[in-house]
Amino acid sequence: MSVYDERSLRRLFRQMVWVVATASGCGASVTVSAGDASVDAPPPVDVSVVTDGGVCDPIRAVTNADTICPSGTVVFPCGLPPELLLDAGDFSVDPTLCQRICQLPNAMFGMPFCSLSTTSGGAHVLNCQSPCPGGRRPEGFCDVALDGPETTGDWFARLAALESGSVTAFDRMVFELTLHGAPADLIAGASAAVVDERRHTALTVGLARAFGREPTLPVIAPATPRSLADMALDNAVEGCVRETYGALVATWQAAHANDPGVAAAMAVIAADETRHAALSWALHAWMAARLDAAARASLDRAMQAAVCALRLELGGEVGVDLVTIAGLPTRAQQASLLDALTDSFVGLA
Repeated sequence: MSVYDERSLRRLFRQMVWVVATASGCGASVTVSAGDASVDAPPPVDVSVVTDGGVCDPIRAVTNADTICPSGTVVFPCGLPPELLLDAGDFSVDPTLCQRICQLPNAMFGMPFCSLSTTSGGAHVLNCQSPCPGGRRPEGFCDVALDGPETTGDWFARLAALESGSVTAFDRMVFELTLHGAPADLIAGASAAVVDERRHTALTVGLARAFGREPTLPVIAPATPRSLADMALDNAVEGCVRETYGALVATWQAAHANDPGVAAAMAVIAADETRHAALSWALHAWMAARLDAAARASLDRAMQAAVCALRLELGGEVGVDLVTIAGLPTRAQQASLLDALTDSFVGLA
C-alpha cells in the first residue's frame, strides 16, 4: 500500500482476516500447521560488557525490575563503547546490542528497544525498554505479571490497563505535536484518539468485571517533551507496528468472538484502532519528511526490530477460552496475520 487512510486500512484488515481464517480452516479445507508459525529468535551479538564499578564503567539503573517488562538506562561516563560508536549519530540501536548491554531482568517478550541520548552534562545514555504485549504504550507503562495461565478476565484486565495507558500516550502526543507545529488535522486526530481510548477503557473494564476480574489501571508520571526524532521512533514502534497489528487483531476478534458482548465491544474498538493506525502512518510520513536520511533509515530498522519482537511475543499458545470467548487468533493465526501485515506495509519487512 502507498496510502494508509482509514477506509483503505479497514478494507485491508477485513481482507486479511478473511484470508487467514480461510487458510486456517475456518470454513475451508486448507490448514496452517504449527510449524508454519514458528519463529527463530535472532542470534545474539557477542558484546563484551564491563562490570559496573570502575570510573569509566557503565552505570545501570533499572525500573520496574519485578515486572515482565522492565526498563532502564545505561550511562557511559567516559564515552560510548566501541560496540555503539557505529550508531553514535543515530537515535536507535540494534536490539541485539541492547539485549547484551542493557542487561534487563525478567524480559519475557523478546529483545529490548533502545535509543541513545545525551545528558545536559554531556554523558552518553542508552535508554532501554523491554517490549510488552498490546498496542500503543506511553513511556512508563508496564504490563502486569501473571502467576498462572491467563483467563478471559485476566486478558481483558490487561487490555483495560493498556487502553488506560493509551489515553496518556495520546494526551502526550497532542501536546508534543502542538509543540512541534504539526498540521491541525494530525493534532485533531490525536485529540480524538484520547476520547476513543477513554471509551475503550470503559468497555474493557466492563468486560474484565463481567469475567470476574477487577482491573488495575496504571498511574503514569508526566514525561518531558521529546524531540521530533524521538517522537518519530516511538510512533514507528508503538503506532506503525504495535497499534496497527492491534487494530488487525481487534478486527479478527470482532468477527470471531462467540460472546456477543465481546464481539460488540471489539467491533467498536477495531473501528477506532483502525483510525488510530491510519493516524500513526500519517504521523510517520509527516515526521519522516522532517528528518535526515540516516534518521529515516533508523525508523525502518526500529519498525523491523519491533516486528521481530512482536513475533517472539506471539510464540506462546492461546488458551481455548480466549480463542472461543474473546475471539483471539491462535498462535498460528497470529503469525499469519503478522505475515500479512508485514507484506502489505512499506518498512515493516
